[in-house]
Amino acid sequence: MKKTISIILIIASALLIINCTRKDSTKTYVYTSKSPSEVRLYLYIDNKYIGELPYLENKAINNITSSKALDLSLKYGTHIMTAKDKKGNDVSVLKIEVASNLTSSYGLIGSHSQSVRGLLSRRIIVDMF
Repeated sequence: MKKTISIILIIASALLIINCTRKDSTKTYVYTSKSPSEVRLYLYIDNKYIGELPYLENKAINNITSSKALDLSLKYGTHIMTAKDKKGNDVSVLKIEVASNLTSSYGLIGSHSQSVRGLLSRRIIVDMF
């Protein structure tokens, strides 16, 4: 009987720890593969200015964590990512839905690519171009 109670307490403690440390966001890296000599792009998420999109060559994304990509924590839910030029014109618009078990997206204007890497250490990588 004492052994059963101990096992139940251990399981309950483990579940409590898991629920308390559960994330409600996903690590997201955003960049542009469009050269700054073509156009400088500025990132907005849900109409909030985030910063200038750094330029990365496609080969640089293999080591995205040590790159100059914008390193964001994107909360679960639906977001609109917009890349604007210097004049404020929309160059690329992406609607992205982030959840604990899936990520989906579709472009509204312009071009973009998005990928999810890793199962346990999930990362979203977005190229706004």
